[in-house]
Amino acid sequence: MERFFGSFKPELCKLAQYQDLGQLYEAIALTVHYYNHNRIHLALKMSPAAYAASLIPAPLERDKVSGKTGA
Repeated sequence: MERFFGSFKPELCKLAQYQDLGQLYEAIALTVHYYNHNRIHLALKMSPAAYAASLIPAPLERDKVSGKTGA
């Protein structure tokens, strides 16, 4: 959590720049989305979303003739 907030606060910038709570909420949502989907994680060398997607096994393809699954 400390690393997240260490990145989160500088990316959000100064709170005084937001004219109302709606703008602040939107900025927080965009920052969190960027952090989880686009930011490259140094240890993974990819975004957290790309890493999570790489953990999902590919579906097995069925042979169109026999209907059996194969690798």
